[in-house]
Amino acid sequence: GSGKYIGGTGLGSSSFGLYANNSFYAAAEREFNQSLAAGQTFQMTLGYTANINGNIGLTLFNASEDLINIDFASGESNWRLWDGDSNLALSAAYNPNNPLSFSFTYNGGNSYSYTFAEVSQTRSSINDISSIIGFRVYNNAQGAGENFGFDNIAVIPKPTTVAYLGASCLSILGLK
Repeated sequence: GSGKYIGGTGLGSSSFGLYANNSFYAAAEREFNQSLAAGQTFQMTLGYTANINGNIGLTLFNASEDLINIDFASGESNWRLWDGDSNLALSAAYNPNNPLSFSFTYNGGNSYSYTFAEVSQTRSSINDISSIIGFRVYNNAQGAGENFGFDNIAVIPKPTTVAYLGASCLSILGLK
């Protein structure tokens, strides 16, 4: 009734996929090598097929609790964001079989910025989000023959690290 696979999904291409028939649940999670540092960005692409009878989503967590959740639930018209308070309706609407880009930047303290579909916002969580160590993608009873796909997963270093690496490469090239 539920499972994980690599193949065609709601992203329209070969990607990681989860399926969960009615009353079943499937999830995939991964921890980062270390907690997200201020300035680092976590990103991925999501996609889903036409019907959602339960809910699908993405959660960022620390060692003991879920901290940030973005999901789409049956009966809703838009995705929702939860960051420890109440659910915030996002302007990203129901749009099956189309890739949705998600990025989350930890700004330090309880501040974060996210982009989901065409929506970008900076917020403060009521939770302490300084120790985000991983993510979970889940499919809770989406329905028979449906799936939730995800791909292009990355943690991007903070811009100063990228600039430092670029300068280091240029200096090495200069030595040659």
